[in-house]
Amino acid sequence: MLTPVQQFDPLPIPDFTKTVLPATVHKWSDGDTVWLNVAMPFGLTALKDFRLFGIDTPERGHLGWAEAGNLARHFAPAGSLVSVRTFKDPDKYGRYLAVVGNAEGLVVNDELILSGLARIYDGGTRTPWDAPVEAVTRARLVLAA
Repeated sequence: MLTPVQQFDPLPIPDFTKTVLPATVHKWSDGDTVWLNVAMPFGLTALKDFRLFGIDTPERGHLGWAEAGNLARHFAPAGSLVSVRTFKDPDKYGRYLAVVGNAEGLVVNDELILSGLARIYDGGTRTPWDAPVEAVTRARLVLAA
């Protein structure tokens, strides 16, 4: 004999923004914006763009723009496996703020800061800037090696 379906309280929706997820780099738009194919629970994947949390790299046309993008690609090239941790809802462009770690355990956000090709950014008003010439020179040497 069939019994009536038991009523259950709905389960809370998981907050994936507090989770580190594996992802594959699809492409870098610039030094602080990356498209990732993120592995989600239940075998699902999602292709999303992310802005690197806590940093700002030079904009197109400013000194260091190309080098910042190239250095980000050096640490996490297209097709490479990375980990991604997001921090809050998407920004006005639909991007999540994220920390991206590569397979060697390096954090791309940190490496760009350490190279001098990025500055710390807290989400406030940005002023135009160029990366220091010595940071651009160092990055070119690293990338040429």
